[in-house]
Amino acid sequence: MTPSHEQPSTEKLYNQHAQSWVRTEPTILSDYTARPRVLERAGAVQGKSVLDLGCGEGYVARLLAERGTASIVGIDQSEEMILGARTRNTIDEFEIEYIHTSATSWTPPRESFDLALAVFLLNYLTVDESVASLKRAHASLRPEGKLIMTLPHPSLPWLRPEEPPFYFRKPAKGYKESRDEELKGFIWSRNGGAVPVRCRHKTLTDIFEIVRRSGFDGPVHLEELCVTDAHLAFDYDFFGPLKGSPLHLLVELTR
Repeated sequence: MTPSHEQPSTEKLYNQHAQSWVRTEPTILSDYTARPRVLERAGAVQGKSVLDLGCGEGYVARLLAERGTASIVGIDQSEEMILGARTRNTIDEFEIEYIHTSATSWTPPRESFDLALAVFLLNYLTVDESVASLKRAHASLRPEGKLIMTLPHPSLPWLRPEEPPFYFRKPAKGYKESRDEELKGFIWSRNGGAVPVRCRHKTLTDIFEIVRRSGFDGPVHLEELCVTDAHLAFDYDFFGPLKGSPLHLLVELTR
């Protein structure tokens, strides 16, 4: 079945599709191509306090809790996602704190976290909204604390056709002229289902300008995440169409 391109607002989108995101093991493409690398960059988290911006239904937060974090706070603007995360919290008996709020307007506790994550958050925000969100993340981190974020590769809509297992619709305007334009797309899971995703387009220059305006002046680590040989060996039918395509960016910042 071909998914419809008609989609509601971002908050309503995730309220409507919250159940499609609930999982206890990797299913969605980015669970293989992005989130494991986030966890690798996070390193040893035993005893650390973590902030998960745009936590969704808590998938990454739960993986971190299993690794022995001292505390985790997850925030998301989707009420249904937060309800799902809290329900799973009860089942797993984790003590993750989930807050229904926006990453761009909440007031975080100052210098309280060792690590902050923004896994596919900025793609839902404009450039100015991204700065507002990361300024709050910066204020919430302890000195030398780290922020790890992922977002779709800005070149993806111009390089991939509109077909599974991941795409964004190519805008009518060019790469540089499409700044802050909302691009709609879909990402597939290995069971064949698709969930709608969105991306406010940002160039690489925009992303580094967001970092500068947010106050992060420590070392910056940047990776382009793609399908690997291990992915292809695991499930070529699913990952094969993405071979050679840049999928995501991982950016690690230090306060």
